[in-house]
Amino acid sequence: MNFYEEFIASSQKLSALFYWHSAASISIYHRDIKSTNILLDNKYQAKISDFRTSRSVMVDQTHFTTKVKRTFEYVDLRVFSVKSIY
Repeated sequence: MNFYEEFIASSQKLSALFYWHSAASISIYHRDIKSTNILLDNKYQAKISDFRTSRSVMVDQTHFTTKVKRTFEYVDLRVFSVKSIY
């Protein structure tokens, strides 16, 4: 994969996350984004997979409280130490 193909795949991933978090009528928070959950087809089109820990939130809902879901190796150290995102 060359730089251009990596750039296109990365921009697709970011566009999908932006849409799910802010543009859709029901926001979807994946909660386990990592390299193994991002698949590329033979044309390097990015597909995000593994929605087992995802959560949907109504667009007018300003926050939600939940247990932290994560893959241990990919968790932010602050989240791990305080068991909270905010």
